[in-house]
Amino acid sequence: DSVLIECFAAYEEGCRTLLMKMQECSDIRASGDILGVKMQLGGDALMVILAQEQLCLNLEAALADGVAKAQADMKSSVAAVYSIIYALLTIVTVVVGIMIVLMWRTVIKPIIQIRKEIEILANEMASGKGDLTDFIEMKNRDEIGDMVDSINSLLQSLGSLISKLKID
Repeated sequence: DSVLIECFAAYEEGCRTLLMKMQECSDIRASGDILGVKMQLGGDALMVILAQEQLCLNLEAALADGVAKAQADMKSSVAAVYSIIYALLTIVTVVVGIMIVLMWRTVIKPIIQIRKEIEILANEMASGKGDLTDFIEMKNRDEIGDMVDSINSLLQSLGSLISKLKID
């Protein structure tokens, strides 16, 4: 790496010197004094500088093309990253939506159903028409089903207790 840095520094210094000489020649050439350029640098040196000037112009054009290509590549890379981000966001949104639907079907909907049935039983008992032999039906065999079983056991116990009280 250090050799490369040294080579680049030497190249950069050479380019600066060449650019200064080219500027001097351009100034003299702009004045129309080609003979002055030849006298200052010699005829062969003028040809070398003109060739170097053309080489620098070609290098500048190549660099501009390289920069334009790099910018285009960067834009396409950014567009690809945005596409991936949008795809991931879409997938996450779909997964979250599926999770919400599953939660609704497996947890929230059965709890709402249980609440409604308990409310109906409570209203019937309050009006004196309650039937404690009527149980809440639930097909779930999970925590919600266990909760329904407990409520049904409670109703059965209350029914037995009330029957005993009526008999006594």
